Amino acid sequence: MSLTLNRSVLRAMDILNVIAEHGPSSLAALAVRTGLPKATILRLCATMESQRWLVRRTGDGVYQIGSGMPGQGQKVAGFDLLVENAKDIILDLSQKTGLAVDLASDLGNGRIEIIDTTRSFDTHGIYPYCIGFRPSPFCSALGLAFLVALPQEDLKAALKDLSKHAMKTELPAVHRFDVLVRQIRANGYAQREKGHWGRAVDYGVIPAAIAVPIIQDGRPIGALNLVWAEKNFAIDNVVNEYLTDLTAAAHRIALKSKVVGRL
Repeated sequence: MSLTLNRSVLRAMDILNVIAEHGPSSLAALAVRTGLPKATILRLCATMESQRWLVRRTGDGVYQIGSGMPGQGQKVAGFDLLVENAKDIILDLSQKTGLAVDLASDLGNGRIEIIDTTRSFDTHGIYPYCIGFRPSPFCSALGLAFLVALPQEDLKAALKDLSKHAMKTELPAVHRFDVLVRQIRANGYAQREKGHWGRAVDYGVIPAAIAVPIIQDGRPIGALNLVWAEKNFAIDNVVNEYLTDLTAAAHRIALKSKVVGRL
């Protein structure tokens, strides 16, 4: 007796195979590579999102493998939980401020990785492809906000290792790190070092950014920033207008993450 195979399951497997082979994929790319209608892909992906087999990123709508997929490690689990818990919050913050928002997660030893963003070049005029990038712990707003928020003993250990591997362009910030710590703690935010380029290509526009840590149970689990084209707004203006909103968003993400599932 021959069994009839379930077409929906086969189609879902086609989608997963494409993402597994080619990496995070847009709806358009999935349609081309699977030959399935976009409406069908959206429906199947929504089902797999509900089971955390897939996660859809906020800024670009790209699908990537989630922690519910068997065989995924703790890093993926932590990342996609934070993306899921923060996605509506960062979108609201971006819409309210008109600025781009980046979300970064803890990698360990003082390092972080950007795991979601609302950046759009058409809207914000800055380099949008930042997911997967690991910001400088000494020169980026995200990296500094996270590093300074570490408990004292963890901060000492992280600094010892990070300083050994600092790039030449980071050394001035390394040498005045104590000053930066005092400034960040006094101001309640970290800011991107003026003139720092985290990428080789930023569409010719230097970004400015302010960031705060996402604190859960007394230690940072990530960091959140507002980022914009430096030429458009002075940092003081952004701080005066939106620092309260940025801080509140980070607190909401931490609270939601604790209620939904500890990271």
